[in-house]
Amino acid sequence: MALDPTIALQVQPPSFDTALKPISSLLGIAGAQQQLQTGKLQQTQLQGQLQERENLSKIDWNKYRDQDGNLDPIAAGNAALQAAPAFYGPALAKQLNDVAKDSITIKQGLQNLNKSQREDIGAGLGALSMDPQLSPAKVLDWASQYSQQNPGAAPLLMTALKHAPKSSDPKEWQQWLITNRNSVVAPSGQTTNTTLVNDGAATHVVQNSPYQPGAVQDVGQIANKVGPMQQEEIQTDALGNRYIVQRGQNGAILNTRPVPGSYNAVTSAPGAGPAMLPPGGAGAIDDAQKEVTAARAAANNAPIMHDLNRQIIAEADKGLNTGSLGALTQKIASATGYSLGGQSATDYNTLGKLLERSALTAAQGMGPHTNAGLEAQVRANGSLDYTPQAIRKIAVLNDALTSGAEHYRSGLENALQGSGQNPAVKRVFDQQWAQNFDPRIMRLENAAASGDKKEIDAVMQELGGPNSKAVRDLRTKAANLRVLISKGHL
Repeated sequence: MALDPTIALQVQPPSFDTALKPISSLLGIAGAQQQLQTGKLQQTQLQGQLQERENLSKIDWNKYRDQDGNLDPIAAGNAALQAAPAFYGPALAKQLNDVAKDSITIKQGLQNLNKSQREDIGAGLGALSMDPQLSPAKVLDWASQYSQQNPGAAPLLMTALKHAPKSSDPKEWQQWLITNRNSVVAPSGQTTNTTLVNDGAATHVVQNSPYQPGAVQDVGQIANKVGPMQQEEIQTDALGNRYIVQRGQNGAILNTRPVPGSYNAVTSAPGAGPAMLPPGGAGAIDDAQKEVTAARAAANNAPIMHDLNRQIIAEADKGLNTGSLGALTQKIASATGYSLGGQSATDYNTLGKLLERSALTAAQGMGPHTNAGLEAQVRANGSLDYTPQAIRKIAVLNDALTSGAEHYRSGLENALQGSGQNPAVKRVFDQQWAQNFDPRIMRLENAAASGDKKEIDAVMQELGGPNSKAVRDLRTKAANLRVLISKGHL
């Protein structure tokens, strides 16, 4: 049986079994505020209407309600006729009589429902009330289908829909559905959610129902007690740091302290845990892990680059003849993954560019911003027409950066080991490395190891002599680097 789309919907809906409780909304007393079109009424008629409105406003409608709040429509209708016999009383009495008939229909319909029908209707109304896309059309469609399958319940559903909200506001319809759902389902069938809430001292058992108004109910509690073996527990935070949680007998957390011998990867000090990640912290850790992998790869390639650089330095000292230049260029291109294309393998500029690329790759392996002026320094060592001397300078710097990448990997591995392999330690290590690393330290180290007095003199000349402030500063940085390499932190 299809629903009649002309059914009037009432703004304040009663439940199935309390259809007459909000009857005051039907009295139209609020309508007394509307302005009268005095130009269309005779003065006597206007005075009569005003008097009837005043009479209706003075009636105490609660006098006609029973203990359950239901209004007696016959008594209330008679009172309305006595107070407003000419204009408003007859219509109001008829409206009260219609509601009384609807109330009887609803009560009889509820009494005629069997247990299965009550559960089905309650489940249908409850499901509709939880629909995030609730609309009047969905409610009418469900009522129509159920009425066709259960003709005996049709009068109940159709009469109840007469008192559904007139608006399409989902919240009004949701409340109407919940109210009527609760009037159909027996109290024992009401859905109840049970949750355990621990406040430290006790565990509270709280219950609430999505179909019942009001706050959650605390229905009981259990005192918390922690055994001796649970009063101290070792836990791990989001950064991998281990720390000890101390609890009282009621389970409340009293304090945290570091595990003996632990190292905090973020503060470079003994940790107290747990670490609190800022927004985006998980992504930063993932990025740091990728940088660790890149640093290891750069250091793994260092032996090959050392061999090539030293060959270039040796050939440059002899003048770099054409044959040896071509072979070295091919080796550098293979090691760096550079494609020579149609360029000549014996071109000085090609070799210089390859060395620049290799130097920058080695520097990047030591983390971001190791030397902000490094690229400019590399490019300054070459000219438009590279000479053997320029090639030698680039090769020496490249070899120094390759050594730096090896030392960087050693220090980073020690930092990771001290922090429980936490990649976040790389941020602290990078900051300390960038403050102390200088390519000239590695140039001097390599020159001393190979007996290259020419390079040692060149570095000292750049620094202003052995007794200059620049040399003293470089010695301080070199000492800090040795600590970083051996310990992983200053």
